[in-house]
Amino acid sequence: MLDFNGVKFAKNERQFVDSLFQMGGTCHGFYKVTTRGVQLSDHNNDIFAFIVDNGPSDQFLVSCSRLENGKIRYMHSTNNQADRLFDLDGLGYMATIEECKRILREFKNSVDNSL
Repeated sequence: MLDFNGVKFAKNERQFVDSLFQMGGTCHGFYKVTTRGVQLSDHNNDIFAFIVDNGPSDQFLVSCSRLENGKIRYMHSTNNQADRLFDLDGLGYMATIEECKRILREFKNSVDNSL
């Protein structure tokens, strides 16, 4: 389970369904770890945000969407939808960056521990 500022994302359908019956809230959608970061999608698996991992000093959140040809279009920042969902205005710029770094660090640590 991934938690970005209180918004939860499931790794798979089972985790998503299980969240419906657990205290702490229902997942908003799904996440997928890639070599360049973490994709965030809604409950219909439509990608809408990406936590970018370009190295330790370059980790941040952007909005994105899937085009008709199947490719993903990445924005240079977040849109209003992501700002509202994650309460980025309330969180602030540096706290948003730290949240991205925390999430990426957790995934890196879980991969390191599984080796």
